[in-house]
Amino acid sequence: MASPDPPPATSYSPPDVPLGVSLFLTIPYAFFLPELDSLYHGTTGILYMSAAVLQAHATIVSETTDLRNYYINTAASFFAFMTTLLYILHAFSIYYH
Repeated sequence: MASPDPPPATSYSPPDVPLGVSLFLTIPYAFFLPELDSLYHGTTGILYMSAAVLQAHATIVSETTDLRNYYINTAASFFAFMTTLLYILHAFSIYYH
């Protein structure tokens, strides 16, 4: 009985990586862009946190003789921290999704 022929040797060479903008137009390299969305939202969250802390500090050191301005600053501080929280949660949801 004759032995079967060995399977033909296959050589695999990885595809060439495109250069320039065409890199982001091919799969799997196009998936780099969502990671850049995550970095954007993380950086924005840090900047919003800085603004929220500065707003809270301005509220604390503001004159309390005019309560109307104090209440406006208090509301601005609250919503600044809420916006910061939402940006940070969004950044994490993009990163871990």
